[in-house]
Amino acid sequence: KNVIYFISVSAEVLQKNLKAMEKSLKQLEIDIKNLNKSQNENDKFSEVMNDFISSANGQYEVMNSMYKMVDNLYKEMGKYYTFDVKKYAMEEFFNDIKAFKEFFQVSVREQCR
Repeated sequence: KNVIYFISVSAEVLQKNLKAMEKSLKQLEIDIKNLNKSQNENDKFSEVMNDFISSANGQYEVMNSMYKMVDNLYKEMGKYYTFDVKKYAMEEFFNDIKAFKEFFQVSVREQCR
């Protein structure tokens, strides 16, 4: 049995969160560079934070590429189903597909009785 899960998340909110994350990571890199200039040589803070930044940047890149892939696939669906992706939000589209699937399943069950 195929199971389809729909998560109602605004693409706009995802995009804003990714931009905020990118901005925060860049600011943290700048702060660490500035801290290195005045830091005690025994202090390991910047070393630990550089490891964190490296890991966080990798995770950000994965999430950002996943978002771009989903956005591109949604645009392709817009072309296929002939709707304007700027006027028909992704979460609204998937909620409508979910509702259609549920109504269709009810209809099939009723017809099979």
